[in-house]
Amino acid sequence: MEPITHKYLRSLLSEGKIVTFTFTKKDGTDRSICATTNISLIPKDKKPKFVKVAPVEQICVFDLEKEEWRSLQADTKILLENVRTPNTKDLCHA
Repeated sequence: MEPITHKYLRSLLSEGKIVTFTFTKKDGTDRSICATTNISLIPKDKKPKFVKVAPVEQICVFDLEKEEWRSLQADTKILLENVRTPNTKDLCHA
């Protein structure tokens, strides 16, 4: 795993990639997440009803395993685990 910047994470997500990474939660524990912002991968009932621009200090992603939206603050430590394209059969596991 390698540390990445929020800018790089945003770049990967904007390309429609599926990104697996570990981040440090507010309570200090680490959590691994398989996430995307690719609207075609998000279940219909979880798709945004309207477009809302997140503040610069926040990144919003869809957790493909828990099927819920999550947000990270700009000061959150992020360690990159894997990047995949959406055409992968199993989206979250290599």
